[in-house]
Amino acid sequence: METRKTSWRTRRLGDLIAYEQPGRYLVRSTNYRERGRYPVLTAGKTFVLGYTNETDGAYTRHPVVIFDDFTTASKYVDFDFKAKSSAMKMLSARSGEADLRFVYERMQLINYPIVDHKRRWIEEFSKLEVEVPGLEEQTAIAEVADELSRYITSLKRLITKKQAIKQGMMQELLTGRTRLPGFAGKWHRRPLAELLSYEQPTRYLVKTVKQLDSGRIPVLTAGKTFVLGYTNDSDGVYTSHPVIIFDDFTTASQYVDFDFKVKSSAMKILTARPGVDLRFVYERIQLIEFPLGDHKRYWISEYGKQEIEVPTKAEQTAISQIIADSDRELTLLDLRLAKARAIKQGMMQELLTGRTRLVVEGAA
Repeated sequence: METRKTSWRTRRLGDLIAYEQPGRYLVRSTNYRERGRYPVLTAGKTFVLGYTNETDGAYTRHPVVIFDDFTTASKYVDFDFKAKSSAMKMLSARSGEADLRFVYERMQLINYPIVDHKRRWIEEFSKLEVEVPGLEEQTAIAEVADELSRYITSLKRLITKKQAIKQGMMQELLTGRTRLPGFAGKWHRRPLAELLSYEQPTRYLVKTVKQLDSGRIPVLTAGKTFVLGYTNDSDGVYTSHPVIIFDDFTTASQYVDFDFKVKSSAMKILTARPGVDLRFVYERIQLIEFPLGDHKRYWISEYGKQEIEVPTKAEQTAISQIIADSDRELTLLDLRLAKARAIKQGMMQELLTGRTRLVVEGAA
């Protein structure tokens, strides 16, 4: 690589990219299938909305960039598809002017403010200027982006596969349908309240309303967010982990094996009674389909009375150990994915702006 930046030219996106309206490629029925001949795409985060078997009007001249005309979100697409929304532009490289993948990656670095609700490609976005090298250097940079993206995609597929394996394994082991070698004893049906003790969270509530971005102690919720922020308040920290935090209104739960404080009093802190493996019970709780009715607290009056079948403590622990090993593997894969994304982002910042140059024969 080299860092001397010469012969890059300032060009409008519209000079590099041609657009087409999506009308011919719109799906007729929005009753999407889980599987089908063509994916139905959006330029937003969801990307694949579902599938259709409609055979007419599929877009087949890929690669192409689909661009949301209202939000400016975009996706690079290299397979046949149909589109959902007319509020989209199909963007393709002008012949001899640009490498589409290079321009797509460069567009991801544009911080474009969205103020009002209107279409943007023709009047505004296409007029934005970017610096670009010669076509040969664009293609070389695009190949680097492609290689990194393929690696990231392979990691995401591996994570999805491992998650599916874990889910299937949990369904089998936590219900006793599949037994581990060396265990043959009978499972017994018991209410959750006989397996878990609860404690009110009052002593561990954080005093401040607003949490810090970093700090000594994480502030937790039992919902999907899990870590709401951090506090340096050393008073009333929960340290007797592992523990389950349980949202008394939604029945959401999280397994916690580190010091923490909590934000809400609408929570129960659950610990294992003698003869119970806490991780086993936590994982088994995740399989319970509990219908939520009124907005009320559930643990004491209803949820704690839910019955599950449990084996001996030794078998519980053996099962929870397998699940914990699977979780550790998934955590390591998530870390690899995060690192790969960071590497790609850093390299693209350098290469797409010309701060770092690839050594390309014929490029100055």
